[in-house]
Amino acid sequence: MGWFLLGTFTFTLFQSALLLFWVQPMVGKILLPYLGGTPAVWNTCMVFFQALLLGGYSYAHLLSRLPRRTQVRIHSILLIAGLVPLAILRFQIEPLTRSVLPTPTESNPIPWLLAVLLLSAGLPFFAVSTTAPLLQRWFSGTNHSQAKDPYFLYAASNLGSMLTLLCYPLVLEPGLTIGQQGLGWIIGYLVFVALVFLCARLAEKNLVEVQAEDEKAEIAGTVAPTFGTQLGWVALAFIPSSLMIGTTTHLTTDIAPMPLLWILPLALYLLSFILVFSQIPGWVYLTALLGLPLLACLAVSGFGDVFHAHSLVDLLQRLAKSASVPARLNVAEVVLFLGISLGTVFLGRSPNRQHALMILLLPLFLVLVVCLPNIREKMMVSELEAILLHLALLFSVCMVCHGELAKSRPTPRFLTGFYLAMSMGGVLGGLFNTVVAPLIFNRFVEYPLVATLACLIIPGFKVATQWRPALLAVQSVVFITGMVLAAALAVQAFIPLDRVRQSLPSGGLTGTLFRLLEPALQSPPLVQERNFFGAFRIEDIRYTHHYFEPLSGTFIPQPRRYHRMLHGTTNHGMQIIDPPELRRDPITYFQRSGAIGQIFQELTKRSKEKNRPPRVAVLGVGTGTLASYAEKDWSLTLFEIDPAMVRYASQTDQYFTYLTDARNRGAQVEVKLGDGRKGIEKHDTTEGKFDILFMDAFASDSVPVHLLTREAFQVYFDKLEEDGMVVVNIANRYLDFEPVLSNLARSENWRILIQRGQVVPGQDKYGTSWVVISRNGKALDRLAGTSQPFETNDNGEWVESWQEGTPNPRLGVWTDNYSNIVKILNWGKE
Repeated sequence: MGWFLLGTFTFTLFQSALLLFWVQPMVGKILLPYLGGTPAVWNTCMVFFQALLLGGYSYAHLLSRLPRRTQVRIHSILLIAGLVPLAILRFQIEPLTRSVLPTPTESNPIPWLLAVLLLSAGLPFFAVSTTAPLLQRWFSGTNHSQAKDPYFLYAASNLGSMLTLLCYPLVLEPGLTIGQQGLGWIIGYLVFVALVFLCARLAEKNLVEVQAEDEKAEIAGTVAPTFGTQLGWVALAFIPSSLMIGTTTHLTTDIAPMPLLWILPLALYLLSFILVFSQIPGWVYLTALLGLPLLACLAVSGFGDVFHAHSLVDLLQRLAKSASVPARLNVAEVVLFLGISLGTVFLGRSPNRQHALMILLLPLFLVLVVCLPNIREKMMVSELEAILLHLALLFSVCMVCHGELAKSRPTPRFLTGFYLAMSMGGVLGGLFNTVVAPLIFNRFVEYPLVATLACLIIPGFKVATQWRPALLAVQSVVFITGMVLAAALAVQAFIPLDRVRQSLPSGGLTGTLFRLLEPALQSPPLVQERNFFGAFRIEDIRYTHHYFEPLSGTFIPQPRRYHRMLHGTTNHGMQIIDPPELRRDPITYFQRSGAIGQIFQELTKRSKEKNRPPRVAVLGVGTGTLASYAEKDWSLTLFEIDPAMVRYASQTDQYFTYLTDARNRGAQVEVKLGDGRKGIEKHDTTEGKFDILFMDAFASDSVPVHLLTREAFQVYFDKLEEDGMVVVNIANRYLDFEPVLSNLARSENWRILIQRGQVVPGQDKYGTSWVVISRNGKALDRLAGTSQPFETNDNGEWVESWQEGTPNPRLGVWTDNYSNIVKILNWGKE
């Protein structure tokens, strides 16, 4: 029966992790229509669930001090109590909003959000969160052969977490509605409760009644972990937790704003727990680590296109096509992958050697990441290759820190305290990045600064006596590398770059190091600010344009000065500052020669036919470029989540003047803070409905799905005239929103037009795609007939015109209850 005992405990822990990772994104999606997609909502949800997890581990730690039967009785009451909110609410928020907790309109929504989370999911989540430490403590008291070291069960728990993390966006979210997900979670909880009762029964049946004399002596002689040891556990858990969040933020803002990219750092974070705490055979470990470089090579070589396959035949055809594409790895990258693979073969034969390998790789990856801006200047390094390098650093740090935790784990007697310290470190890492860092830093300073802490803890591994000097040398190199890079990154974070240039010598070790790191130490922009909505900067840039003069037949240079607003790599808009006569010109995605210019021409014609000025709504302020089209008596209402955006675009003309200039021309400009959908819904239309509504919120990795659902568009059209238009910028490097909106338009019998624009050199025109949707199909007839020709450099011509949208029946229609990001991903796109 030993195998049944072990299997039951393992599966129960696996399922508990599945439930924990399933409920968090599900509840977040349920709350979207009520409070919108503001980062404050997601941050509050994350802090709430982390606090409950810490509370669950504290509960398990205190409960473990009681007699076993008392533990089972108390825990049974908690598990049954968790069924009460599930039976009453079934994850439905609507009954609460209609009775005791109406949705806040003007007041701070955070107390309301915490109350809703507590009533709808708090008790079940708390009950499940107690499982991992408590069941491992029960298992350690059985007569099973592996009971003396139950930490391998923690690997099973993390395996469940990782599989749920991968399956939710790929399987659960696309295949189930929110209602179906809630029902599935409740059924899973019932099964989980039954399994916990079974585990309690098995633990009681297989309880060690009489301990051997040597075991009694061992327990009597066991010294409780000191306070310093417990602080060390907290620190070792803090570093990977903070770095995982920092890596995710850096990748999705500064490298590639790719949806679902956040899954990879979290998956590697969980994978490291599985590897260091599990009893995995050496050949499995080697196969996994050898496969990582291979998968990286395949990804860089273009095999991502296979994810588009919709049948077995199509999969084989795409594989054959991808295999015919030459690999784009250069010699240095091939050497790097081969070096890691060979090192894994020779050093990865035991947990100790695996730990040694990660310690050796840690300073290498840290130096490469810190110097990556310099490397990208000298070599052709793609986004994907940069992402792989950052993930390699994260994985090595997680393996080193979690490996140190696994080495220092106490006897099962102090197991719950060990997990409590780990949980505390994880929570503190999350709070530091999401709450503390935005308050004390004006940009993302914590990454990769936190990674240097992994070097400063001086990790070690077991060696024979004759190899002690080699171990000391390795630890010295790792520590010095961490110290030097920490100092350099601290200089970047807190000391102006110009002052550093003046104070450092041109030669010597210090000067050489500075020149190596200088591309990473960017010159300060005009504005750099960070808050709970992210970090952005405003830059002053200068370009020289060459425009063709027909009379002389020559290209004449024209220097221009711009202000540009950036959120990572996402351009939120630009304005020409010099020459001042071009200040009103809308540029980038809003050029007069492009789709937006044609839309405003149509809007102006309608205004004359109606004999009144237009009323325009805009979701997202950015730099306020659309205000350049506003004339006297026009009404322009903008909705913006981030108050910093409003401050720099609307309340001062020091950086951008589009909104100020529109007011000076006599336009009525109003800016409202809050989520766009909620703001539109609450907008008072007594003075008239809008003629047009613009949305430009889908360029980054964080896609506000709640703005693209059927219910959202019903809100928009309720605030629009009968012939009103919704205009959406769907340009995104990684997502194709055309079928989403086309399916919606077809299902509601609306008309949809799309125009895909290209970059026009010398005109500050960016390539983008604009979609126009109207309930009145005939209202778009005149716009559908407009187009704009452009000349190419080789005297060719292309025409940007409006086309009917193309639906995709396999995608379905997005609603507040269903969406599917995976199906619209451009997997093979760079």
